[in-house]
Amino acid sequence: MSSRKYRIIFPLSRIKWLEIETQVHYSTCSGSNQVIKYEDGMVVSEHTDLAQLPEELFNTFREVYEACDRMFRKTHTFLVSTVTGFQLLRDSQIGYFEYRKEQKQWCVVLEDGRQLVLKRSTRAEDILQLCSTFFQISQQQIVNLDYLTGIEDNKCLLGAPFDNSSKSFSITKTYLKNLQARISQI
Repeated sequence: MSSRKYRIIFPLSRIKWLEIETQVHYSTCSGSNQVIKYEDGMVVSEHTDLAQLPEELFNTFREVYEACDRMFRKTHTFLVSTVTGFQLLRDSQIGYFEYRKEQKQWCVVLEDGRQLVLKRSTRAEDILQLCSTFFQISQQQIVNLDYLTGIEDNKCLLGAPFDNSSKSFSITKTYLKNLQARISQI
């Protein structure tokens, strides 16, 4: 039986991090299947290619990190650059972002109904990096998952105060698959 040691580091803030070391044991069984045993989690599974092991470990720890982030995170506060200046916002104030094609700009819609037009150089990737609860559902829309209550007929349903909105939040198949991969489902 062979083994490898992995060290995974999760940044919690600029000065704090969570460091996990785990020993992974594996051996080749009959055929090309390998039995993998995570010493810390006592998980045993079969794999056909050992090259997939580090990616699997990374994905497992990423899922744990995202779950911990959702459970224990503090409200994210950030400075948003608008066309008129700067606005200090918390992630809980933001319902969704939409791209206005005619103006070629992103707009953020807040829980109080206000809409702030972001500077032209803002890209979807910039918005998604602000907070882990922001999720892109189409080329023109990014929603805050904290307000997402369900999906029916490829339409995202948002909770109060965005449930009365006449705005349609259609999710494309590609983004729906990404959402299903990100959120646990039964």
